[in-house]
Amino acid sequence: MLGLPAVAALALFRPVVGTGFVGDDFGLLHAFDGCDGLTGMAKCVGEMFVSGVGPPSNQYRPLTMATFALNAAIGADPFAWHLVNVLLQAANAALVALLAWQLLGTDTSRTRAAALMAGALFAWFAPAVEATAWIAARFDGLALVWLLVAACAFVASRSWRDGCGLLSLGATVLSYMSKESAAIGVPLVLALAWHKEGSGKGILGGVAKAVRAALPWLLVAAAYFAFRRLLFGDPFRFFPGSSPLATLMSGEWLANIPAMIDWASVALPESGPRTVFAASGAVLMLCALAAGVAERSKGRALIAIAVAVLGAFALLLPHWKWADNGEGGRVLLAIGAMAMVAAALPLAAAKRPRGLAWAAAILLLGSQWMLAQPAVERWARAGEDTRALALALARIAQQTPATGYAFVVVPDHVGAIPFGRNAQGGLMLPPVQAASLGPKLVVQTDAELARWPDLFTRDIIGRLRREPVTSVAANPLTPKVTPPHELPDRWFCWSPRTRALSPVTLALEPGLANWDIAWREARAFAGCT
Repeated sequence: MLGLPAVAALALFRPVVGTGFVGDDFGLLHAFDGCDGLTGMAKCVGEMFVSGVGPPSNQYRPLTMATFALNAAIGADPFAWHLVNVLLQAANAALVALLAWQLLGTDTSRTRAAALMAGALFAWFAPAVEATAWIAARFDGLALVWLLVAACAFVASRSWRDGCGLLSLGATVLSYMSKESAAIGVPLVLALAWHKEGSGKGILGGVAKAVRAALPWLLVAAAYFAFRRLLFGDPFRFFPGSSPLATLMSGEWLANIPAMIDWASVALPESGPRTVFAASGAVLMLCALAAGVAERSKGRALIAIAVAVLGAFALLLPHWKWADNGEGGRVLLAIGAMAMVAAALPLAAAKRPRGLAWAAAILLLGSQWMLAQPAVERWARAGEDTRALALALARIAQQTPATGYAFVVVPDHVGAIPFGRNAQGGLMLPPVQAASLGPKLVVQTDAELARWPDLFTRDIIGRLRREPVTSVAANPLTPKVTPPHELPDRWFCWSPRTRALSPVTLALEPGLANWDIAWREARAFAGCT
């Protein structure tokens, strides 16, 4: 039966399996360049387990990077890369259903139906489509798989020493190797431990017993943060210059919660389904509260889940700012999983408000499909567009004479979807291209146009003709050369509307004084904005 939520996830995300790479995905194609052969690949991956992924962020995600390495070893066909992400979401949907069934405490047709609905709700969890449709967001899906395995095994265990207990501890370690967001496993396991202990000694007594029961998991967490301090000098900082602990302690992170409303209107632009989603979700939450008041066991489960959700918000949001273009839904993946577990509680209620809860859940499921399915289609279309862009770049390079040079501008993002960001080199190089296009053209995003007048004075076009693209990208700020400076003689921009490259004419003044204005006008005229 747990396969049903997994099938629901596969049905939703089927379109992205057949599409191409977008944004940071192209960087992952080259993440293991220089790691020749299986031995070289194993060495590169092994180094990540002891040193982290690398600057500028303090990333420790070696397990997920190992899956990317395996994809790279298999080949550059995006099908296998996307398939891993989709299978992770299918597994997570099944695990949400399993955890919901475990917390309901009884095995009846009512509890099974409620658990399966929780899994289906998560399979189509609209705010987090990004986490599955974007290959580069695999970190979130893999971390959640291990978090849910750890949670389900913990609930099933009688001691940390038995099989389920050891499985839970092992999965916890693997979650920390997948992404930093696995830190939310600390409040989750504590909340589940409190739920398992029952209410024999009151709330405070239950808390003390829960801490004792979860102590091995807390020690694993402490070891993880100690290891991060050893690697990065700060156990909690992820982005350079940030201070997540200070943000958490000051309460500044709370400002990120209302900002989600503005973000959601951009990330999920279908206003009608979004309204139904919010309203039905609120009704389902009220039904969960009512069921918790009416039935002690459900009330205790609801408190445990609420504590875990609040802890997840507190640990994740100090690191996060909601993007005004709608990106960032992946941060809600794990929080959505916990929320959907809570949704099962009123669906399995012994009496009212079970009927109202089921009506709200059905509306919520339908609204999520109406939000998620268009979002998936947008991601699939973006992947198709990058494929078309790569082919168009190859044609332009072929048509450019040896004395010419082309300059191509692509969008940093299209709506909420990263498009050209961190993809410029990947679009120009093998395996996407048969050979490097660097001697004939350069690809840049609209967000990076402003720096190019300075780069032209550093003979960057000449260097791109002579040197590998990766060498130029690693050191673009070489000393300036005397004029005249070599400039491209043909200009293009990608139009998301026509889904094609458009040639543009730039009326550039001496010294490129009007560079920004000229590009802004040219891109608008060509339909590239």
